[in-house]
Amino acid sequence: MQQEIITQRQFLEKCASGEKIFDNVYMQFFDISHAKFHDLIIKDSKIMFCTFRNCEFSNVRIENCTVFFGSFYTGTMTDFVFDSCTIEKTLFDNIQFVKTSMKKCGIMFCGLLNSNHASVDMSSSSQSRVITDISQLTSQEIEESIRDTMRSIERLDVSARMKIKEIIRKDADRYGLKGVDESERKAYADTPENSNDAPLTYGEVKGLIEQAFGRYGPQDAYRSDKEPAGKKYKPSGGYK
Repeated sequence: MQQEIITQRQFLEKCASGEKIFDNVYMQFFDISHAKFHDLIIKDSKIMFCTFRNCEFSNVRIENCTVFFGSFYTGTMTDFVFDSCTIEKTLFDNIQFVKTSMKKCGIMFCGLLNSNHASVDMSSSSQSRVITDISQLTSQEIEESIRDTMRSIERLDVSARMKIKEIIRKDADRYGLKGVDESERKAYADTPENSNDAPLTYGEVKGLIEQAFGRYGPQDAYRSDKEPAGKKYKPSGGYK
């Protein structure tokens, strides 16, 4: 069954009206601040590029969900359970964990920073790079994450892919990037609609990674904010 897309406004209104269970929904591009969520269940859903700032979670369960590029900044998670979820490129920063667990989850390239991470029970989950201190990251891991993110975004359905690219490119100034040159767009496609779906550049995704996980180490650890000279990124397999 196709997942129902739920907007941030709809989600908050439903929570405020007392709805406690969200099943088979697609949540994307939320940016929620200073909210309290109690006795909440989200299951069989996708939570994509959602940010929660200074939020309070109590008795919350996330079951059989995909969490991709989530951000939880400064807040509390009390009796919070991720159960049988895929959690990828998600950051928990300045979170106070109280009886929090990730059960039977696949956890990939996630950060639990400036938090009491040792209290989070992840013993039954598979872990592929869980970062608890910024010094643990290497330049090679950042590079690999950038390239993997580029591939992951290009594999999304067209509406989600276009929205992500729109957000990244509108925030180019925030990242200190030049964005996409108009000549690159025109070279990619003849119509404005298709040119907006031009493949993301290395520099654009580098900005996204840095927004999520901060700037790591000396900047000369990276290549330039543009693709390697004379090479173009191909969604099906890296640079050609």
